[in-house]
Amino acid sequence: MGTIGMAVVSAILLVTANAMMMNQRERTSEVAVMKTIGFSDRRVFGLIIIEAAVIGREIECGVLEYP
Repeated sequence: MGTIGMAVVSAILLVTANAMMMNQRERTSEVAVMKTIGFSDRRVFGLIIIEAAVIGREIECGVLEYP
């Protein structure tokens, strides 16, 4: 993969990371409720990672369309 290909991959990774961070900032209240009712940090983190993986896989397979 050439220099341009690496730049494209890097840009895609940055955009994806930014989208995931924005998603979590919007869901602060949901995480707070889960923590209040007794979810551990590990459980909340696991749920977030699983959700991201499922959504990413659905976009990859074409089930969902990325806006």
